[in-house]
Amino acid sequence: MGKAKPRHKKNRRHNITQPTGIPSVKEAELEESEFSVPESDKDISIDKIIEEINSPTVEERLCGLQSLATLAENPNSVETIIKHKVLKIVAPLLVDGSSEVRNLSAGVLRNLSASGSMQVIEMLVKDDIMTPLISLFHQYNEWNPETAKAEDSDTLLQLVNLLWNLCETDETALKHFNSANILNLLLRCLNYQTVGLDLCITVCQCLNSVSEDNTIIASALRHHESDFLKILTVTSSDQRLLLLKTLAAGIVVNLNPSSPWLEAVVATLSETLEADVHQQICQLSSQMPLDSSTQLSEDVSTQLKNVQTLVDAQVMALEILANLISSQDDE
Repeated sequence: MGKAKPRHKKNRRHNITQPTGIPSVKEAELEESEFSVPESDKDISIDKIIEEINSPTVEERLCGLQSLATLAENPNSVETIIKHKVLKIVAPLLVDGSSEVRNLSAGVLRNLSASGSMQVIEMLVKDDIMTPLISLFHQYNEWNPETAKAEDSDTLLQLVNLLWNLCETDETALKHFNSANILNLLLRCLNYQTVGLDLCITVCQCLNSVSEDNTIIASALRHHESDFLKILTVTSSDQRLLLLKTLAAGIVVNLNPSSPWLEAVVATLSETLEADVHQQICQLSSQMPLDSSTQLSEDVSTQLKNVQTLVDAQVMALEILANLISSQDDE
């Protein structure tokens, strides 16, 4: 599932006293005593965040959301966030009057939904996040990627990721999506040259998820099958485009496992699987710093992302092939 980059990254603590990188028992105890926060202090901290989020002042709402984003980076804090019903307070901020608040709240909710906690997803849906989420999507009906502010476009990216995370794991969220009338907006994002690869890929990830075993969405998407077939014809060795093409292939299969375009689908999957990820990993490993505390160069970071993208594409290609074989066996 998709996760937004936090605005402020915590510096990772690197242990250099142990050759294995594993702290000793004594060091672990010291670190625990240094960073453990009493439950009462957690409550005070979360109470402060709630107070700021509820503030009539935009600056304080932003401050509260940023504090929540920092708190949410720690998986152990998710339970505290749920306990204090913070999700129910943040969800309405998706339709806040401030574009900055909308952007930050969408990013925070996206990250929380991608935390791996099913309880977060369940609570978000139970607290009716779909109402403000869909309402904000409808505000993008007149959105023009060529003239829109970068912040508004980024908010849309966060929203699609959030929608994807919710619908992928919750049937109620999927039912809301089926009747939300936002499919046309997502379909407008299939031109990666206009909206950018990041948004186009995320939209296809979402559509690939919601169209699987979903006759309502699959039926609607069949009228736009040519848009996905067009993506299959793109020629490029760019890993992100390979991922996009693989996603499009998955959507075509979801629409009809016996599609007359299966030859094009299989050709796309073959192209993805033929990419030599092993060679790229070897090249990358030779450039990785020996000292794990050394910050990666921009070039190495880009290569690392490219390798991860290619791995994601190849895993998906294998899943699609497995589903195709399974559907053929069923027939």
